Amino acid sequence: MRPLTVVMLVLAALQLAFSGLTALVGLFADGGDPWQRVLLVVVHPLSAAGLLIAVVLPGLGTRAFGLVMVLLLISVGGDVAVSALIAGGAIKGDWWLPLIFSAVPIAGIAYLSGRLFNVRSSMRNS
Repeated sequence: MRPLTVVMLVLAALQLAFSGLTALVGLFADGGDPWQRVLLVVVHPLSAAGLLIAVVLPGLGTRAFGLVMVLLLISVGGDVAVSALIAGGAIKGDWWLPLIFSAVPIAGIAYLSGRLFNVRSSMRNS
């Protein structure tokens, strides 16, 4: 296994554990609108699980690969939107906190995009 793959594997596993724990806390927390809860309880764990699966299974099919990328993009977009709403004063909270959830998905998008680019370039060369 390449070192970058090992790093992504560790990051994806930690992201899954972190998002799973915060999803459990989010189920019992008071406050926050339904969209924030969906992001916290559904999107984050699904995107983390998808990233872990995509890292572990390099031969993932095109549809599954696309689904993982879409989930990661929705996760990052939602986190950035919530952060912007907090920074603008529309909702209460620390503006930087949602961005913590975006770090690993952004790294995952970059990693998976690079892997996709390598697969396509090797297909052209052969």
